[in-house]
Amino acid sequence: MSKKDIHGQKFKAGKPKSTIPKSRADRNLEKIRKQRESSEAPKGKAVTPPAKAVKPPSVFKMIKSFGKDLSAYVKAGAPSCSEKDYKERLLTCDACPHLMRNMMRCGKCGCLVEHKAKWKTTTCPDSKWKAQDLSNLPKPKPKTGDKK
Repeated sequence: MSKKDIHGQKFKAGKPKSTIPKSRADRNLEKIRKQRESSEAPKGKAVTPPAKAVKPPSVFKMIKSFGKDLSAYVKAGAPSCSEKDYKERLLTCDACPHLMRNMMRCGKCGCLVEHKAKWKTTTCPDSKWKAQDLSNLPKPKPKTGDKK
């Protein structure tokens, strides 16, 4: 038995492959980056800036931001943006220095980028996303108090 044969397994010399599976958000961003590089980006130029360590916002700030965005989204009838706008938003976030890549969270508000980018009513806390047309959304009903 050779040194490379251990319990019937053959081992190849070299770097071991990573066994950590990529998250769905990482796979989506990778796919979108490849599509963009093949069609739009000039060859030889980097699409994303180097990653910096970003301190996440406090839990209170994340809850406040998520609650505000969620209430606006639900009041508007849960509208989603188009696939094109969604991809554009993800690419904008991917190029942002505030993105915490290990968690796929925004470093400014703490929201999960993959989900927040789908909601038509949300905006980037750094105002980097293109404005969405919200004129055709249903108007929220006025609150009526309990009258006895």
